[in-house]
Amino acid sequence: MSKAQGDGFKTYTDINLNQYRVRLDEKIKKLVDEHEKWIRVNDEFKILCVCGNEVKNENGSWKWDGWKITGQYYRVSLYEKENVKIIDNRICAIGLPVLHFTTEDKAQANLFYQRCAAEAKI
Repeated sequence: MSKAQGDGFKTYTDINLNQYRVRLDEKIKKLVDEHEKWIRVNDEFKILCVCGNEVKNENGSWKWDGWKITGQYYRVSLYEKENVKIIDNRICAIGLPVLHFTTEDKAQANLFYQRCAAEAKI
């Protein structure tokens, strides 16, 4: 019997499918290549800037071949000091941002970043 039948036993198919999914997830993670940078504006606010690749697979989500980079995305978020913590030597947002913007245009992302920095300094 298999895991889907509810008896709790793992079959050869379950193990191979899980290993395949792990390899596929690692490949997708390399393609996305997301970079984030935290910038402290003053003692009250921090800005998170994220850049990454958009990936898409027209062959289906489980297919190995066909994953392609279709574009880039940029995210800019303004956080208050209370909503940002250091967890395991990594800066993490634990709350909602005050301002948030996502776009595919780098110039628009830069303008929004300047707007966030200006509003945080006021």
